[in-house]
Amino acid sequence: MKFLIVGASGRIGKTVTNLLEQKKYRPIKSYRTAHPKYSEEPGWVQMDMDTLSDKEVGNIIKDHSITHLIFCLPLRYTEIVAKALYKHEVRAVFLGSARKLSTIPDHSVEKVTRSVVQAREHCSNWVFIHPTMIYGKQGENNFNRISNIVTKFPIIPLPNGGNSLMQPIHADDVSRALVNAAFINDSNIEIMLSGPDSLPYKEIFKKIAKIHQRKIIIINLPVSLLLALVKILNVMPFLPSISNQEVRRLAEDKDFDSQEAYNLLQIEPIGIDHGIESTFSGN
Repeated sequence: MKFLIVGASGRIGKTVTNLLEQKKYRPIKSYRTAHPKYSEEPGWVQMDMDTLSDKEVGNIIKDHSITHLIFCLPLRYTEIVAKALYKHEVRAVFLGSARKLSTIPDHSVEKVTRSVVQAREHCSNWVFIHPTMIYGKQGENNFNRISNIVTKFPIIPLPNGGNSLMQPIHADDVSRALVNAAFINDSNIEIMLSGPDSLPYKEIFKKIAKIHQRKIIIINLPVSLLLALVKILNVMPFLPSISNQEVRRLAEDKDFDSQEAYNLLQIEPIGIDHGIESTFSGN
């Protein structure tokens, strides 16, 4: 087996690479922009997906005799990679998103749906992993944004009082899922991957606030009023921006049974309490 990790210099890609190297594989690793750290090391190849054509990606696959590809980049690049695989017998594992199941239409949902269609049209052997909210120490922004909020505001408004269910999945579990999906017999399938704990969104805020030794109060605020508040908050430079679609999705339940996925991908997911503790350890 010869692996190509598309996006190996990114957060998920680095962990995927390490997991494969622990299995004694020597994957070809892609990076985007020229950097001595990568260009001078063997096993790295520059792949700027904003400038490469599908033919050029196909040539890289051919030149390195790639048999397995793990895609860790944003979904907007899926089409180029999928088209490049059209004439190659390559097992492709794509990182998607559970946003595909959202009932609130936006560009992110459309990207996931379109990416799966592109894989169906151009790839002969593929798997899509669709994780729920990803968190972890390696720079994943979801919990970092919550951390930023709970350390600055003692009163936090959430739609539905923060009672909508969430199932965050640790970034390490997502990386393990991507790697293990390359080895399973099943093909041309989509796998929804959620964390092992389903809990109200407000409990995530409270758990992260506790780590920072902060006391917070969660109040219920209708989506319409919260959208108006977000417009004000988004102009504050010390706070991360929040889109209207993100606000609306806060009122959706994300509650999936992923036990079948755990069994298929042979992973034991990290529990939310241990995951939050490890994410903010040393902060």
